[in-house]
Amino acid sequence: MPADSLLPDDASLPGDTPPIDEVALHDEAGPPAVFRPLPTEALRLLRLVVVTQVVLLVAVLAIADLALRYGAEADVPWPLFVPAVVAGLLVAGLGLWWAGRSFRAWRYVLEPDRLRVEHGVITTRSAVLPRSRVQHVSTERGPIQRWLGLVTLTVHTAGANTPNVSIPNLLDETADELRRELIGTDR
Repeated sequence: MPADSLLPDDASLPGDTPPIDEVALHDEAGPPAVFRPLPTEALRLLRLVVVTQVVLLVAVLAIADLALRYGAEADVPWPLFVPAVVAGLLVAGLGLWWAGRSFRAWRYVLEPDRLRVEHGVITTRSAVLPRSRVQHVSTERGPIQRWLGLVTLTVHTAGANTPNVSIPNLLDETADELRRELIGTDR
């Protein structure tokens, strides 16, 4: 008899992990809290940053190729621009893959008594911030974030042992909602 037949149909095997948007925290006090992912606009921003960096890299290598070829009058047997484009495509592919992984690694959940944030592709970082430690909440946005309607939310805490927690690239509405919920009307 195979080992699989001993398990009920709804049992999961070790190593089976649900997708990030389905991960729930089970708390004895109430229903499970579901992690929220970053908005898809955040992925667009990460991809835009990668493409911009690759274009700049290829442009610098192309200028170096022109300088060697015409400025120094060196005898270069083949254009250096070709390996620059190949390297740029490889870096772009790796960068876009990494941007997707990084995007999917960011998640957060606001529970009744705390804020939990997790992120990291190779090393997962987890921060749990009790609401009682929240002093104030600030937002910051650069020009590209503003153009995409994104904002970085930073939760400042009381005490030196509790670090500030930042969640990058949230939608404006989501950041405002989180700020209102974290500060609360009674504080």
